[in-house]
Amino acid sequence: MQFSKPETDGINPPPLHKHTCTLVNSKLFIIGGFNITGQGEKIFNDLIVFDTETMYWYSPYCTGVSPINLSGHSATHDGDGRIFIFGGSDGNEYYNDVFYLNTNTFEWSKAKVTGDVPCARSCHSATAVGSKIYIFGGGQNNQSFNDVYALDTEKLAWSNINTKGEAPMTRGYHTASLIGDKIAIFGGSDTQSCFSDMSILDTTTNTWSSKKITFI
Repeated sequence: MQFSKPETDGINPPPLHKHTCTLVNSKLFIIGGFNITGQGEKIFNDLIVFDTETMYWYSPYCTGVSPINLSGHSATHDGDGRIFIFGGSDGNEYYNDVFYLNTNTFEWSKAKVTGDVPCARSCHSATAVGSKIYIFGGGQNNQSFNDVYALDTEKLAWSNINTKGEAPMTRGYHTASLIGDKIAIFGGSDTQSCFSDMSILDTTTNTWSSKKITFI
């Protein structure tokens, strides 16, 4: 296994942190994030696309209602050409809005959602399982969460998932990986401590289980 730095062309993105990078077909969609300059933090709502076939960066013209400048949000492909944005922060406030981008037309829309809407947060995870996007954890200010919500991307309806089993400790900044119909949560932080544990959520039964990890 070896890393390499490819030769690219086009308009390179600025240095970014807490942005999102979402793969749709052969293109990577970079949305939002912030960097630190001599004038302090600057938060973006830019969309920058990288074509992995031509190795070319470009910034497409978008229409519609786009998100505000955000970092720590999530961006999840629904498998049908839309990228759903949830949550994030502008550096002062935290948000629980949902936007989606049609990656074929580059049109933004603000979703009119129903149901049990999660509270505002950033640094959560968002994992697509079928037509639903599962939100786990995240936080705001010095408070972190370990709740689970699911957004039905067809009905634009939220559900608060009542899980069974022993849920992970509250956290953000973790990873969430889909294995079949199970979501594996690893690591993260509650702003006081960093974690190295793994928990798995079975989305068919909404049951948590913990996994012992051996480091070699």
